[in-house]
Amino acid sequence: MTMHPIWIADCELSALEEAQPFWGGGHGKVLAQLMLRAAGRPELEATLRASVAAGQARLSKVRSAQLLSELPPSEQLTAAAARADAARPVLVAEPVPLASGVPLCFEEVNWDALEPSRELWAVLDGVNWPGLPQLISGSRLESACLYTTQDPEKLAAAPWIIRLDRLDPLYSELRKRPPQEHSGILLKTCLGTEELRRHLRRFTMLPTPIGTAVPQYFRFYDPRVLLDSTVALPPEVLGQLLRPFNSVIVPLSPQCVVPDPSKISEPPGIFSPPESCRNRLVQLTWDTALTDCPDRPLRIDEVSFEKFGRLHRDRAVAKLALFLHSSQQECYSQEECLRAATLAPEAAARFGMSSKKQITAIARTLLKFGDAFWERHSEAHAALTEPGKLPWQRKNSLLEWMTRMDQEQLLRDVAGGER
Repeated sequence: MTMHPIWIADCELSALEEAQPFWGGGHGKVLAQLMLRAAGRPELEATLRASVAAGQARLSKVRSAQLLSELPPSEQLTAAAARADAARPVLVAEPVPLASGVPLCFEEVNWDALEPSRELWAVLDGVNWPGLPQLISGSRLESACLYTTQDPEKLAAAPWIIRLDRLDPLYSELRKRPPQEHSGILLKTCLGTEELRRHLRRFTMLPTPIGTAVPQYFRFYDPRVLLDSTVALPPEVLGQLLRPFNSVIVPLSPQCVVPDPSKISEPPGIFSPPESCRNRLVQLTWDTALTDCPDRPLRIDEVSFEKFGRLHRDRAVAKLALFLHSSQQECYSQEECLRAATLAPEAAARFGMSSKKQITAIARTLLKFGDAFWERHSEAHAALTEPGKLPWQRKNSLLEWMTRMDQEQLLRDVAGGER
């Protein structure tokens, strides 16, 4: 009997009307991480769909699916893997309620709908806004740095809170920032400057399960990270983060993934031009059930760390697809570029390649020569498996092979034109 590999899938599940779903808790819609053995992605989704239906629920969407072998080991995953089979999925962790359970509402607004008042603040990112400290120092707005450092270089890369005022030039500069720069987020809160700073400083660095006792930077003030946090953070950590706020507003960009886009008019995708997102904001509001949570240690646990990792990898795939299309758009469609970018990480790993440049080289080759090109082109296979060569050297050999193939094709085209 063939033992299929173990997959882990992030699934949006919805309870059937008047039914008690298998996850319990009274939430009608959740994001669940399910583990199952399957021969491939199609079999995985088919089995998940049938099993979820048997549990009085509906599989609304498989957000992502990944082989267990591609993830860093953890005790939680090891324990779940011991129970995994090909018939019934294993629930890896407690499902995260989505908008219909603990309501997180994502609604599109624009800058004109925001009336700056004493309650409107910005959390701005010095990394993504070069020269930000100088702009702030020339402003009359109340502001504070979330870091304690006095080092000018560190201050330049720090997050800052600013109470906004329509009449101040900094407010106009903020409105003009290109959405793809991801310069910061907006908050509505009654907190004063010091109270807000104390609260947010608790979240600038959080412990993670990557094997070190030193907390890691948590860039919640990046719009992409903030939106990812609504599905990846443990609910009690997300609730504590949002507790003092009436709402959070993030500028929309092609790289932003809105978890529930039902109230977003034409949600942008990775191929959307950045200008299409200008003056487009997403306002987050929530039910008090989310923020009425007990205070727990602030940390990113193993499950959350893996979710952030998958979201980051999905975004890397999307950015690679955009790069492929922007450089090859006369030859290949968006769908072809996205497919090549999606297949590239696994194909690269097959040959011990993992860097951005190596995955990009594999993606370019997949796009030009098709799936599993190494099975049809012996020279490409030889370049990828050359003994004694490091991955970057084999990547270079593959690119050299592609160049020769292009030159040979050009010569054939020229010869054909002369006949």
